Amino acid sequence: MENYKERILIVEDEVLIAYSIDKMLQPNFATEMAHDFEEAKILLTHQQFDFVLIDIMLSGSKTGIDLAHFINENNSIPFIFTTALTDLETLKRVTSVAPSAYLSKPVEYANLLTAITLALQN
Repeated sequence: MENYKERILIVEDEVLIAYSIDKMLQPNFATEMAHDFEEAKILLTHQQFDFVLIDIMLSGSKTGIDLAHFINENNSIPFIFTTALTDLETLKRVTSVAPSAYLSKPVEYANLLTAITLALQN
């Protein structure tokens, strides 16, 4: 019997980064990928996830922060932001949606695994 793995949705519009993160998480988690707000919203509406990893800047008109609002209103599951943006204004916008963590890119495996594990435990 296979052990239960938490299901993680990776929301990242840069394909190489998405696959890199997916590869990091595969040994420990069951993963699914979305590349924009709309795709993530559909997956979150029709599937069960334990956690979401969100890039702040997504292709299209909606951002990762918009997705965080959707999650807070509809799913109530933990999420972490990944971003190359580390300015104070972005940090203020991010804190308004109460993420479990905020990781700057490039994301390191140990930091990512630790942040996800802590978010799932809390």
